[in-house]
Amino acid sequence: DLVRAALLHDVGKAHAGLGVWGRSVASLLAMFHLPVTARMRIYLEHGALGSIDLVQSGEAGIVVAFADGHRSASAPPGIDTADWAVLRRADDE
Repeated sequence: DLVRAALLHDVGKAHAGLGVWGRSVASLLAMFHLPVTARMRIYLEHGALGSIDLVQSGEAGIVVAFADGHRSASAPPGIDTADWAVLRRADDE
């Protein structure tokens, strides 16, 4: 489950259809609280979109939770905090 969570947590980024430059610009604009395009907003909200995709694909538990909340430092209810910490470290590296 942890490997699947690590590999699939960014699956929602595909909805935006942005390349490296578009994703970079979206991240910079968001960092400075500047307006973004609709596609950039989709990219910035990729976690929620990815978690929906994963539920529809039959995933559950930590795989869906990490896609939805991988930016959160604390594990959601029902998810082991040590597992969450491992996934967060892996995502940061």
